[in-house]
Amino acid sequence: PGQPKPNEPAPTAGIKALDPETGDTKWDFKIYQGSSTNGVLATAGNIVFAAIRDGNIAALDARTGRHLWHFQTGGALAASPMSYSVNGRQFVAIAAGTQVYAFALPEAAF
Repeated sequence: PGQPKPNEPAPTAGIKALDPETGDTKWDFKIYQGSSTNGVLATAGNIVFAAIRDGNIAALDARTGRHLWHFQTGGALAASPMSYSVNGRQFVAIAAGTQVYAFALPEAAF
């Protein structure tokens, strides 16, 4: 996420939202390293979580593609984000290298 630094290559991949009826592109979130082993997770709350090969997990607004949040895991990602609930609290997790990271909103937020 973010803009490339000087001397970095331009984005060559992306995550697109398509209108299922027309095939029109609704938004296109550019990334710098594409991968066929990473995936996305769409939620009922209109958030798309994306695993990006460079080690970032990103949260995007499903309606607009706007970048909401990201976390650099420090490891290569070759998996899709997953979601689970514990006692009614929703988590999103991702495997990165030999680690598994899990994220949730602060308990007061929900």
